[in-house]
Amino acid sequence: MNPLETPLGPHDAVLFDMDGTLLFLPVDIDALRTQLEAFHRRYGLEMSFRPLTDDLANAARKLTEKLGAAEARAAIRWAQSHVGQAEVDAVANVRPREEMVEALLTLQERGLRVGVVSNNTGRGIRAALGAVGIDPDSLVTVVSREDVQRPKPAPDAVERAVDELREDGWEPGDTGRLVYVGDAPSDVLAVRMAMLEDPPWNLQRPIVVIVGGGLAGTGALAGPDADHIAEDAATARDLLLGRTGGHKTN
Repeated sequence: MNPLETPLGPHDAVLFDMDGTLLFLPVDIDALRTQLEAFHRRYGLEMSFRPLTDDLANAARKLTEKLGAAEARAAIRWAQSHVGQAEVDAVANVRPREEMVEALLTLQERGLRVGVVSNNTGRGIRAALGAVGIDPDSLVTVVSREDVQRPKPAPDAVERAVDELREDGWEPGDTGRLVYVGDAPSDVLAVRMAMLEDPPWNLQRPIVVIVGGGLAGTGALAGPDADHIAEDAATARDLLLGRTGGHKTN
């Protein structure tokens, strides 16, 4: 168990993935895929929506190419709204990862800038966070897949979140570390790609913490590019709060 080199403090910023990291949002994904498949078939698009996020982005591009601007916008809005409603409906059965919620709230209390970067919709994020006791309006940044052109594992959402942290006064560098907490390889890829595309990040490598037990299982698939892999949420909480550490991977 290796702790962070120094405890996190007010100069640092922490970004959290949501589904699988802070909570589990049990969307009826099979029903949602069936509805999306039937809707897009009307426009001659045969798509499985596996994975959902990637195919939604691909469908939006194909609709834009295939239809007039107004009709394409309406079709894309329908799909986004339908997914958002499915996420809101799932909030009735949301399950918090209590240790991770505790970590986020405690870091806020300590004066750190905290945000959420998620491939969920904005409606789903706000509803799910509120259901587990996190006020989305208290966060410095909340970035959904609707806010960017390319969802994770592309770097767009992380880059946008960092821009908003900077606008709030956070400065990366020797005194301001960025920590990203997720549960999947896509989280690691998004951060590392953003670091490569944004030269100022080279001042200090962002710290990536992967939490086991999320949607990606043990977290081991995140591989050597994660800085810490915590076997469970309690270990990740203690790492972030300076109590103990996760397993160092490089």
